[in-house]
Amino acid sequence: MNDTEQIKTLQALTEVARDRERPRKGLRLATVRVSPGSYFAVASVLTFVSALLLRSDRDLLALTAVAVVLTGIMGAIIVTPLMNRMGITDFRARGFAVGVAAHGIGTARAFQVDVVAGVFAGIAMSLNALVTSLLVPVAVTLLVR
Repeated sequence: MNDTEQIKTLQALTEVARDRERPRKGLRLATVRVSPGSYFAVASVLTFVSALLLRSDRDLLALTAVAVVLTGIMGAIIVTPLMNRMGITDFRARGFAVGVAAHGIGTARAFQVDVVAGVFAGIAMSLNALVTSLLVPVAVTLLVR
C-alpha cells in the first residue's frame, strides 16, 4: 500500500468511528427523562394537604392521602433492590408490578430504570385504576346487602 491508499483507509476508518459515536436520531423509539424531584414535590404537597385535612376533622381523607404518598415513596425506594434480589429481570414485569403497587412515584422511578419498565408501569397504573373503579362499586353493593 502506498501512502495515498493508507491515508484514504485511515480516513474511512475515522469516518466509521465517528458514525458509531454519534447517536442515531431515527432509531430511538422513545426517550424520557424523569426527575424524581417533581414527584417528591407533589408528595410533599399531598402530605401538607393531608395535614390540613387532619386538622379539619377529615381524618379518613388525610389517612388515605398519607397512605398513598408513603406507598409511592416506599415502592420507588424498594422496587429495584427487591426485584434484583428476586431475580426478576424482565423490565415489562418489573414495570407492571411497580405501576400497580407504587402509583405515580413508582412509575417515575420505573422510567428512570428503563423506558420499557416505565411504559408498562404507566399501563399497569391505568389498568389498576380502571379495574378498581369498575369492581369496587360491585363489591360494596354485595357487601352492604
